[in-house]
Amino acid sequence: MMKSKTIGCLAALMVMAMFCAGADAAEQKKAGEENWYRAESPMLAVYTGFIYEPHPGNPATRQSRDYTIQEWAENLGSEMDADQWVADFKEAGANYLMIYDKWIDGFVFHDTKTTNFKTKRDFVKEIVDACHRGGLRIGFYYNAMTDGNPEYEEWALKDSAGNPVVFSSFWPTHSQTVLSPFRKHSVEQARELLTNYGRIDGIWLDIFHEHIDGNNKWFAQGYEKMYGEPVSKATGARWEEFRVRIMAEYLDEVKAIGEKNQPDLVWTANGWAAINFQSGLRAKWVGSRLDYGSDEGHSFHRNEHLARMAWVSDMPVDVGLLLNQVWFVTKDKPAQPASVTRPGAIAVAAVTVCQGASLFMALTPGHSGKFGEDLDRAKAIGGWFKKVEHTLKGAQPFADVGVILGAVAKDGPGFAGGNTFWKRPFLGQPWGTIDQAFYVKHALEQNGAFGRVLLATERGGSWPDSLDGYRAVILPERAQLDEAHADRLREYVKRGGRLIAFGYASTRDAMGVSRPQYALADLFGARHKGELSFAKLKKETATVKTDSVYAPEPLVYSAENLLDGFSSSWASDETPMPHWAEITLGEAVEVAKVQVVNRAGAYQIKDLDVELHDGKDWKLVKSVRDTADRTITVELPAPTSTDKIRVKILRELYQGQERQLADIEAIRVIDAAGRNHALNKYVPAPLTGLAPELQAAFKGLDIKFPSMALDLELTTAKPLATLGQNGAPAILRNRHGKGEAILIATSEGAFSADDPLWIGLRRLIVGEPTLTCDGQARARYRLILTEVNGTRVLHVIDRQAGATGYQEVAPGFANAGRGISPNAPEFKPGELTVTLDAKHLGNPKNITLVGEPTPLDVQRKDGRIILTLTPNPVATVEFR
Repeated sequence: MMKSKTIGCLAALMVMAMFCAGADAAEQKKAGEENWYRAESPMLAVYTGFIYEPHPGNPATRQSRDYTIQEWAENLGSEMDADQWVADFKEAGANYLMIYDKWIDGFVFHDTKTTNFKTKRDFVKEIVDACHRGGLRIGFYYNAMTDGNPEYEEWALKDSAGNPVVFSSFWPTHSQTVLSPFRKHSVEQARELLTNYGRIDGIWLDIFHEHIDGNNKWFAQGYEKMYGEPVSKATGARWEEFRVRIMAEYLDEVKAIGEKNQPDLVWTANGWAAINFQSGLRAKWVGSRLDYGSDEGHSFHRNEHLARMAWVSDMPVDVGLLLNQVWFVTKDKPAQPASVTRPGAIAVAAVTVCQGASLFMALTPGHSGKFGEDLDRAKAIGGWFKKVEHTLKGAQPFADVGVILGAVAKDGPGFAGGNTFWKRPFLGQPWGTIDQAFYVKHALEQNGAFGRVLLATERGGSWPDSLDGYRAVILPERAQLDEAHADRLREYVKRGGRLIAFGYASTRDAMGVSRPQYALADLFGARHKGELSFAKLKKETATVKTDSVYAPEPLVYSAENLLDGFSSSWASDETPMPHWAEITLGEAVEVAKVQVVNRAGAYQIKDLDVELHDGKDWKLVKSVRDTADRTITVELPAPTSTDKIRVKILRELYQGQERQLADIEAIRVIDAAGRNHALNKYVPAPLTGLAPELQAAFKGLDIKFPSMALDLELTTAKPLATLGQNGAPAILRNRHGKGEAILIATSEGAFSADDPLWIGLRRLIVGEPTLTCDGQARARYRLILTEVNGTRVLHVIDRQAGATGYQEVAPGFANAGRGISPNAPEFKPGELTVTLDAKHLGNPKNITLVGEPTPLDVQRKDGRIILTLTPNPVATVEFR
């Protein structure tokens, strides 16, 4: 979460005639055009090379370096056998190799004429030649924008105080801008890579952003040249456009060099799988110039989250896994130990590629050029991948239902970051549009109905030519719809489909702007008139006030989120620390402890104070410093009676870097009995007057609405259920052609993933669940069901294997210093039983366990297939 004025930016002083002529025309690979980096088949890759740690103290060990980078480079790779590297990488299943040429320190590993800050050996040539001999595709890792080369110091960016702008406190290499004369050197280095080494297959740009500063003369000149006005008139939106347009212009220049010499060259930039997925200006100007998206994951959870984009994005996606404890090569030292066990490496790889993404395996050699345990882990991944690869080629998700993410306008801002529809407090998950679509998919799958998220962009996406194959289509209230796709939903229902919509669904257009009324009011047979009023469960037990609220979306980041019991968050404004939140209780309470819960994600409060009010003034009772806990528990020296508590945030990190924002999910004020007195609840509303079909679907389920629902005016729709509190329509149905639209009068985000509503919807949509297993198994295993050329495939991946490792040795930097925890338990495979509906799977006759000599135990009963599996750490089953 950053304001546009603080977002970094990249690019170069530009010739406007060239830029304007090539802007939109620079979408080099049109939708559907084939290249070797194919979307339909996940691949494995190796990223490796030698990276020097430029910080005077290694963040993993805090030991000082007593040698220069030039001294470090002496005898570097003394035992490196490039041909053996290629042979090992091919054995690990790699389809291509990405070799590090220039990291952010600016030290160049190819024979460049642009600087003396380089290795004496041309490592790039040795590796490229070996790849050509060995038949392995080769690409270059390259930093275009961040460059700590001391020869370029005169152009380094400075802040308002005249200090150099650095990449981070851990790696204080100076940032450059391609708007300065540094641009000539950056482009020339790219030219050397693209013209001096024969066939090259790809470029992976790292740290592809800039720190835009209107006080810097290069930015000021570039802005005035582009827009014909002084930089002082720039708005936040204009700054963002300026940022992406100069990035695009830089790409146009270096890609033009590549196109003359490398016709099959593909381009990507680190982080742009997720960025492009958000669409908007970034996708238009930068994403459209890339051939695939790439993101760093490096853990089971992160890879699982990032890989989900692959079957939705309009470009192929790869996700990284660092197999070594560190990225960095220490002088005269052998390779560091692996960061993950063999089963853990396979589990992370599986949750990546079984969702349609490719995996890049990052390996770190020792100073001599010999690899250690990480190569063994890569070969373990490759061995597993070879067994199951035929189940991954052309795989698509099996889906009972479609879940609409929507359509996004090319010139729009992309997807909305949160739910700003409802009045405060929003009683549910305030996630952004993208996360909410995946949440609906997840909630249905937890209850046996598989889904696919549907996106339409100018370049492609996952929206099919026809929706007719889905048993139902779900329309979350935050989905964005243009008129064309609204019409496609009308046609789907008219032909006999079932649409299930929530809350304000269809009121947000492709620009992310809210419409005053449903775009699908005719399909719903209803209009909304505002929101219903609900009674509180009891007198409000607590109130909260804060020093500030993050300005762009106050409903999403409001102070009330601290007391709602959901995973919503308060975020402060970006004013200087400290930030504070004060909670006033309904009456004095004997407070034993205060808990502060960090916002989910890469947010970490490090320092805070807890103060109590003694009736006259605030008194400091406890300070916490340098904590790494997500839930920070502050034990009071002794239980103290008070009705006012203040939490003061003094320091917070985001992705390891200090910031001037506070992000808190909850503050809990707990007595000696463990009761939280800082929690507000409201009367839930039971459903009444259920129509027969809902009585059948909801039989035995205690379904209640939160105290948040729309006041609906029915035109042609009929109510299927009403709210017990006030008799207002809660669920209604409208017939349209051969099908029907069902509108649920509240937000899908108001129901947790284990709410019985999802069971009821699954019964309504698909009847018997496609797949079931017990709750413990659901928590331990990730189950992915796909279709490959008419064959259904079930991948069962053990999360426990994926969790065996990843001890954070260097707090605050997500991709460095990870190692296997000495306390991590040894992975032991578990057993689970799953049952599947044979009819949903096409009544398969042959069921086999892929790559395993042991016959699969299969039972059939009452139209269901019963399997007992022991994933070690993955079990893959084919249904033919």
